[in-house]
Amino acid sequence: PDETIYQHDPRGIAAFIDVEGETGEDPGRETTAWFANVFTCQRYELVTEIAFYTPMPDANYEIRFYGNLTGDGPTDGDLLRTLSFTSAAPGYNTAALPEPVFVAPGTRFAVVVRATMDYEYPIPVGLAAEKKAGASWVSEDGDAWTDVATLAKEEFDEDEFPTVCLKAFAVYDDTPSAWKKSNDGCNASACGTLLLAALPMLALARRRRG
Repeated sequence: PDETIYQHDPRGIAAFIDVEGETGEDPGRETTAWFANVFTCQRYELVTEIAFYTPMPDANYEIRFYGNLTGDGPTDGDLLRTLSFTSAAPGYNTAALPEPVFVAPGTRFAVVVRATMDYEYPIPVGLAAEKKAGASWVSEDGDAWTDVATLAKEEFDEDEFPTVCLKAFAVYDDTPSAWKKSNDGCNASACGTLLLAALPMLALARRRRG
């Protein structure tokens, strides 16, 4: 299929950090932390899967998909999907959304992950090609968010920019059946755009029948 990979970490994972941007090797206490990425949709698509890195097996995750973002933070939008996920092994993991979410060109969406595990550094970060304010976020409680671009960079060189390793996979689909099936992932402006685009076609069909 014609697939898009939404990501800010083209070079993959570099480290696991806590919400302060620090790294470590000791397992430590059970920790809950949040991380998120914000993306701008490029075309009519269905988002089908989420992927990220986990440092250990049996880590527990809650994944949330927010669409129609209107503010700067990753939760300033409509909560469209949630799912629970437990990592089978450390490393790269993928999770399928229970139902694909329709997204339209120009709209912004966010993937938000709540991680709980016996490790104090649960947040996977990589390196971005350039500094992107407002692209990647971390939080201790899911309410107050910190832009990863503002974290201390002791673990990185001066010309490197940390970003959350969190991806979304989408397939191109602009058919009416796609956005009707996932109409709770379509905001009023996006659906209005689709409807307006369809009106000339409907009018042409009526003229032909006449």
